[in-house]
Amino acid sequence: MSFRLSNQNYPDQALYMSTSAWFDIISLAEDHGWNPMGPVNDAWTVGLVGEYPELSLERPDLWTGSYTGDEGSMVVLDDALNLADALDRAFMEFNPHPSLEYIPGYENSGDQTDGSSHVGIGVIQIVKEFCYKGAFWIEHL
Repeated sequence: MSFRLSNQNYPDQALYMSTSAWFDIISLAEDHGWNPMGPVNDAWTVGLVGEYPELSLERPDLWTGSYTGDEGSMVVLDDALNLADALDRAFMEFNPHPSLEYIPGYENSGDQTDGSSHVGIGVIQIVKEFCYKGAFWIEHL
């Protein structure tokens, strides 16, 4: 499974990443001060308020779900910029987790790493720059 992020104003500008990479980005941003506002539904979904309990009746344009669900959703401009700022802080504090697993020709016995995956500095930089371009749609593929 993977996620596609596509810029609201320029839909041909899209990022594709694995589910684990997107989850790592979200977690990293939250660890560096990002407090997500929550995704916004499209106009068609907003018309369904009352039929689905996850939609807010007070603010039908706001969804009470998350950025990691199966539903398509939009990250509004302010939230995208705040996400980019948090990723910028994470980028500045980047502390890579060394692993012999990625050295060509090395066969990892499994005890050389903590077993967790961590998003790389290149991914952080690309997603950060993408977020600074504005609001974007998230689609779980």
